[in-house]
Amino acid sequence: MSPFPQLHIAIACPRRYPLDRRRVRRVVGTIMADAGVQYGELSLAVVDDAQMYQLNSRYLEHNYTTDVLSFRLDEGQHPGWLDGEVIACGDTARREAERIGWGVADELLLYFIHGCLHLVGYEDADPAQRRRMRRAECYYLGQVDPALAERHAETNRLGKRYIAQLTPPRSIR
Repeated sequence: MSPFPQLHIAIACPRRYPLDRRRVRRVVGTIMADAGVQYGELSLAVVDDAQMYQLNSRYLEHNYTTDVLSFRLDEGQHPGWLDGEVIACGDTARREAERIGWGVADELLLYFIHGCLHLVGYEDADPAQRRRMRRAECYYLGQVDPALAERHAETNRLGKRYIAQLTPPRSIR
């Protein structure tokens, strides 16, 4: 059950991947609320490398696995409404979490934040867009645990001053 009653958030995650569903629902609901999303259906799923490879190949014509895919299903037709899917790769999360030095659940949380930011209009195709995306990721990770935001900033070479300056994203759309 979502803490945001008009936005239904469904989560599918095999038991082999640790995931704090309550934490995910809370931060995803906050992202959506900050973007003005009040209603809709959001499906979050964790899959393995083989499934992610198939999805990435089928929908984006990329012949490799990836960390996260997001799909906006409603095309933004109604203000305040969003139907979408975010699919995270548990195997990639496991590898990256080990490399970074935090938990698999933390890495999956980051993937869901990243995918949801895409759903509400964030892009990361160029350096300026990537900086804006990383800033928003850090902000929302910090809403869960400030240490996660610090670790993410450190991993992305954003610096400690960057964390001290974190404020809510100015414009989420």
